[in-house]
Amino acid sequence: MRAGVLTAAHRIHDHLSSGGKRFRAAFITLTYAPGQEVQPGDLSGYMQRVRVWLARKGYSDVPYITKAEFGELRGRFHYHVLIWLPSGIRLPKADTSGMWAKGMTRMEWARRPVGYMAKYIGKSADDWEGVRSGFRSWSVGGLSRHSVPRLWVRYALLPGWLREFTGPDRDASGNPDPLWTPPIVRKTSDGWWVVNESYALRSPWRFASGYLERVPWHEGLIRYDVLSA
Repeated sequence: MRAGVLTAAHRIHDHLSSGGKRFRAAFITLTYAPGQEVQPGDLSGYMQRVRVWLARKGYSDVPYITKAEFGELRGRFHYHVLIWLPSGIRLPKADTSGMWAKGMTRMEWARRPVGYMAKYIGKSADDWEGVRSGFRSWSVGGLSRHSVPRLWVRYALLPGWLREFTGPDRDASGNPDPLWTPPIVRKTSDGWWVVNESYALRSPWRFASGYLERVPWHEGLIRYDVLSA
């Protein structure tokens, strides 16, 4: 989780900054009033209303990250939303506008958005054990399908061995190629399909005599060609 959230925050922020777009990152907290039942669709409903409001203003593909948390003092469930808004745009106050009818909300501008998200990663992780299915501890949205930030988020969540095999080319000093972007990788029934290169990879980890062992790359059990997936 931590790798995905931080990668998303870093890449979204860097992508917007390098593209010359003017924006401000808003950090929004959504709480539940006493007696309000927590439902899996609460957050998605709020984000949908935000997207509709932005679309009416002529904006789409506005990136955001959400993080669910239990309060440290009272253990109350609530959400944090980090959203990169176009310069000059300020969302309506969620509780008074009807975008969030479950309780109180708070919004503040995040001068260091990555630091804001890092502060809340991993808090109260053990509390998630008793939460009903249908809830997500974090999510990323507002990114086009093959945008660079989205590719980086998906890459950060891949198994370590897969990132090792498909990682960037490096120079003689071991520095990665600064222009490299992650490949498009999809899970298949027996491995992972690297779409850009038209080959697939199987995990190098195998069970042998009751133990999990890693197969050397040169044994030819890792990579195989595919025509489609």
